[in-house]
Amino acid sequence: MKGLVTARLAVGRLYGWPGGLGLRRLANRRLSLLPMSDRQAVGVWAALVACPALVLAVAPPPAVGTAVGLGLSVGGATGNLVDRLVRGAVVDFIAVWRWPTFNVADAAMVAGAALVALSLL
Repeated sequence: MKGLVTARLAVGRLYGWPGGLGLRRLANRRLSLLPMSDRQAVGVWAALVACPALVLAVAPPPAVGTAVGLGLSVGGATGNLVDRLVRGAVVDFIAVWRWPTFNVADAAMVAGAALVALSLL
């Protein structure tokens, strides 16, 4: 998907409805909404990938919802880490109204965190 986005979409241009849903290619050098150097961001992303993996390795088997949620979170973090290492920035391309532009990996991390939270209730 990101290969298609980088090949077909101009950086910064909105393809869709102004103020609505669309595609906008951005090179995100931030971590979430915080500015960080490449070195700091790679360290944080690596920790985000490693911590849940370590928890799964030493803890008893989690509930299905927790395991799926952690999988989504780790998968999303891994995708963004690879983007940062390969491209030097994360490619964001989903524009939804006034929200910051994001990508599928970001959505997976948020959905995974929500699933983990719900499964722990």
